[in-house]
Amino acid sequence: MMSPHYLRSMYGPAAAFSEYQPGDVISYLEQGHERSGTILWVCAPRALGNRYLGMTFVVQSLSGGRLAQVSPATVLAAAEEAMG
Repeated sequence: MMSPHYLRSMYGPAAAFSEYQPGDVISYLEQGHERSGTILWVCAPRALGNRYLGMTFVVQSLSGGRLAQVSPATVLAAAEEAMG
């Protein structure tokens, strides 16, 4: 598990408020495919150059691989919500 200090240095400060929190397992869409993963970090909205980036989730896919930055708009549900 990556430390909060490392995640903050890589992705910026944590969001003050979010429907989902680190440790939650979510289902989300990535390139038209449904994926599931564990949220590692909830990034606060920020400016990147002259672009504005809204809140994003840093997610580790349950199937492994690289970390994904997931927009709240692509989250389908928390895993327990999807099952029940």
